[in-house]
Amino acid sequence: MPVWAVVVHIDRAMIQQAAGGPISLTEDGTLYVLDENMRSPGTAFVVAAAGVTLDLGGHTVVYDDRPPLSIANGDFEEGDDKAVPGWNLSGAPTARRINAVPGMWGKWMLRLGQIAGPQTIVSSPVHIQSTSGEVAAAITGKGPWGTAIRLSIIDADDRVLATSDDKGSNPVSRAAAPNRGFAAVAVFQPKATLSIRLRIDVTPPAGATADIDLGHAVLSSSRNFGICATQVWGASGALPAALWGDARFQKGYRRAANFTVRNGSIVQGPGRSDQSPALFFSGLRAFTVDDVETFVSGMDSHGLDGTWASDGRISNSCFVAQIDRVSNRMQTVCGVSLQNFGGEAIVEGNQFVGQPQTGVLFSGIDKSSRLSARHNYFRQNASVADGYGITVAGAGHFDIEANTIVPVSGRGILLDSWGRTPTENGTIRDNYCRVRESIMLEYTDLGGLEPTAFRMRGSGNATFRKIDVAHNHFAALTGPGSYYRAIGARLNLQNVEKQNDHAEINFRDNIFQALAEAEDSHYQAWALSIASLDPGTGLKLADNVCESNDAGTVFGDPDSWKMPVRGLTLKNTTYRQVKGLWPRPFVAALVAAGHNPVDDVIVEGSRFKGGAKWSVVNGNDEAAGPITGLVVRP
Repeated sequence: MPVWAVVVHIDRAMIQQAAGGPISLTEDGTLYVLDENMRSPGTAFVVAAAGVTLDLGGHTVVYDDRPPLSIANGDFEEGDDKAVPGWNLSGAPTARRINAVPGMWGKWMLRLGQIAGPQTIVSSPVHIQSTSGEVAAAITGKGPWGTAIRLSIIDADDRVLATSDDKGSNPVSRAAAPNRGFAAVAVFQPKATLSIRLRIDVTPPAGATADIDLGHAVLSSSRNFGICATQVWGASGALPAALWGDARFQKGYRRAANFTVRNGSIVQGPGRSDQSPALFFSGLRAFTVDDVETFVSGMDSHGLDGTWASDGRISNSCFVAQIDRVSNRMQTVCGVSLQNFGGEAIVEGNQFVGQPQTGVLFSGIDKSSRLSARHNYFRQNASVADGYGITVAGAGHFDIEANTIVPVSGRGILLDSWGRTPTENGTIRDNYCRVRESIMLEYTDLGGLEPTAFRMRGSGNATFRKIDVAHNHFAALTGPGSYYRAIGARLNLQNVEKQNDHAEINFRDNIFQALAEAEDSHYQAWALSIASLDPGTGLKLADNVCESNDAGTVFGDPDSWKMPVRGLTLKNTTYRQVKGLWPRPFVAALVAAGHNPVDDVIVEGSRFKGGAKWSVVNGNDEAAGPITGLVVRP
């Protein structure tokens, strides 16, 4: 432990002096010690110096401690078929309350039935104080592709203050994608006390008549932070006006660097503000988080936002979320978000509980970027797709070891292809993943998604190389309340541009397990699926166990429709049939389930347990002809 030349105690007098505004930590190389619990209606702390340590002293900091904003009957829970209190439906004559579809909130939603042209609904007025700070409104819709939903915040004279279509002037506004269940979000900054309403304009696809569903209209403050330690340029809109408009903040905040927070709790209060991480470390150079518990509850709020940050250590901490909505899952809402990260990130010995999407997301800015994720526990509760415990999308080096991922709803580990840099020089060892997935608003078709414990998604020109996956247990389960197919591990690796020639990717001594917990044959369980594979990669799988009550290995599946599986040898695979309460015929090899050409695939040295035996089935339900390109050797 360092001996501090300067120690500043944050006592009751200093908290009172802040008068509800953020406390600024302005002295370089200083240890700040919190002497008692504190509450702040907005952002609690701003770091404006280098080499600062904030010791919370075992205390709790509550930020966003303000009365929540609300829309009358925003969930459409009250009313009947003829009237819905809190809403003017005169512009939508077919609107009716009906039972909510899976993935929608509450028991009821509003359906605009068989509409052929634009429809409008308007909320009752809401009184907004000038002290409310940035305000966000949101509503979620569900409809066919081509549906348009536009959310506007209007004043008492019907003047538009902000819309979900805003671009540039308000970077946190978000347009809806109703076919995917994404929300429309509009954000504005009140400059005076006023009365506002929400107007929702709905247009069906051109030339079509459609049912459009609406649910969960909300109003909240936006972008309040537990601790703001950042170097992002606020004039770009990356910071809320409440901070950026403070001359004292502008003067010093970009000096933040090499910051440590330890020993206490950062808790989001009843304001439930949108996009309000407990730890806002965007663009921060060097940080440490040790023995800290965070809690977030606002829409689209990370526990820790480290986008464009560098060199961070996160250890012995707990990230808890209780978030009822992700407006757009393409943003990836995380316990710890380390996108476009530079240098080394160490995430070790932490717990992640209740995340609405991802536990830890890492994407590096160049080949020097490195992730170490060890001995973490994940219990996420994903309400949207891609809800993995750990996602890596571009890293020069990575080690994912001895983590436990057992979500209430969600997935295991993902290596994805969208990162700025290749994903290489990595180990994935000794992890335990046992996953299942609840039905989501984006995918209401039970055949539309597959709970997956491990995923390597090497599409396009993505580069994966020098990766060792060993001694892991990847298990996926499905049954009533989930999607029809569960997959222990799904791999695809493309090599059209020869970027993955001799990639040195090895899977060894793993257990791939999938179980269908239902007698209904619609539910399928695939232990290991090679969704697609181009020749030349040298992908190696040896001494693995494929365990299922359905299918052991799959060569080609609908995730990679009609794409080839070529150039693969499976060595010494143990096929184990699980009988249990849901017995069904066991298939060792399911081929071309996605109408995939299969060629130069060799299976040798297989072993069989639990009553399993070698069997091959053509999964192409339209052409059950002979299977070619699969060679079986003793």
